[in-house]
Amino acid sequence: MKKHDTILDEVHATRRKLYEATKDMTSSERTAYFNQRAEAVSQKYGFKIAASANESNIQEVHGK
Repeated sequence: MKKHDTILDEVHATRRKLYEATKDMTSSERTAYFNQRAEAVSQKYGFKIAASANESNIQEVHGK
């Protein structure tokens, strides 16, 4: 018998919650919603969000 996957249940619950929160938003509103959430998390944990690889040092790290 296969063990029930509670992690997958949590993933699906999170997906449903995000869908309900954003289902009536325009694409611009959804973008702003997720950008605001990402900014709050980045400030809380002290990391920088790069808009693209060109804005980060990824190329330098990989020697390109």
